[in-house]
Amino acid sequence: PEPCPGVPVSAAADRWLRRRSRTCSEVRCAAAPPPPKQKAGRRLCRRSRSSAVETRQLVRSRFDRPGPQISAPGPQISAPVPQISAPVSFSDGEDGDGAPHYVRIGDLALERPRFTSPDGTWMGLRPAERCGRQRREAVQNLLDGLLAKAETMMLSAEEDPEAPVAWASDATADRAVKAAACSQAALYGHRATDVTPLMFHHIFGRKIVMWQGTFRRSTHRDDLPVMKTRAILNCHPKCIAELILDSQRVKVYNKLSTGRTDEMILQSDIDTNVEDGKFGPGETKIVRNLTKPPFVKRSIELVSLMHCRRVVAPGSPDPSYVIVTRAVNQRPDDELVSESAADRSRSEILTGANLVRPLRIGGALASDLTCVTHMNGPGIPAMLVRKIASTSARNFVQDLRSALENAGRGQ
Repeated sequence: PEPCPGVPVSAAADRWLRRRSRTCSEVRCAAAPPPPKQKAGRRLCRRSRSSAVETRQLVRSRFDRPGPQISAPGPQISAPVPQISAPVSFSDGEDGDGAPHYVRIGDLALERPRFTSPDGTWMGLRPAERCGRQRREAVQNLLDGLLAKAETMMLSAEEDPEAPVAWASDATADRAVKAAACSQAALYGHRATDVTPLMFHHIFGRKIVMWQGTFRRSTHRDDLPVMKTRAILNCHPKCIAELILDSQRVKVYNKLSTGRTDEMILQSDIDTNVEDGKFGPGETKIVRNLTKPPFVKRSIELVSLMHCRRVVAPGSPDPSYVIVTRAVNQRPDDELVSESAADRSRSEILTGANLVRPLRIGGALASDLTCVTHMNGPGIPAMLVRKIASTSARNFVQDLRSALENAGRGQ
């Protein structure tokens, strides 16, 4: 065969054409451009392509075909759907809308608790002018339960297997107890047979003794540490109680506080007798405290119920004072959210107690201060919880001692 006219053919192609007897249109000439490259991918023959199209059309026709019509009506559910957002109804015919604050009472051994949530975990608190006789009695019952819990935590001993808290003293207490040949168990209690304030002063002097406790019984947030401190302050017991209760002077002993306000006052005067007080003896109020720790962007808010009353110390004509503190919420739940401002984080004092007992040192009246603190601070790393709790407990006693003794309030 002859090559196509006007198309040059290479020598190798010419020999191949002559040998195979084919035309030049079946081979690639020297001047012809290379054939276009095919795209990578799955290549189907004409039969495969037609089979795939027929399959898709068959599937589409089956799904587009209307199904059988069911004319029988389905079962009608007549049970009402529970409303999650419904307000929690409280016992004795009262609901949660009338109580601006709620306090946890599930871990308190209360006798006939009233005005509580259905599960018995929360109790609503109202202003004094909106409290009747039954509600005032319920508040007295609540305060007695808080005092009983605080006393039980303070009197717990390491050797007592029935104690709710197991205390472990620090190195300062261990060395002093060993030097004085005193019973370690006696330092945990405040009964008449235990170490009295005068004995404590002879053993430890001006030292601040600390204990770290762990709960032996199941209670709310028992995974958090509880701290106990004890120290001697050269001032009158009433001066300590009045300073802790006074919201206007909170910055005197708390350098991190930016202010504390009284949200609701149920009863004033820490020396109120049980016969004269509508809510029992002492002073009771709800406070809101703001603190600004270093290296923290948001302020920390604590809203707490505070109660202080005068108690009789065994074998002493001078009065003693006890102060208990417990967190309150705006709603009967465990959600810690500040409703006053968005730039604040909420913490809570689960149980706080301060026992101030008198003692005479050289004829002058001094005070034996014991503090117990069980606090919940969300956002604190678990590895720093015990360290921060120990430092805060020690700083509270040190700042309180400095504020009172430097001001010359001792007697």
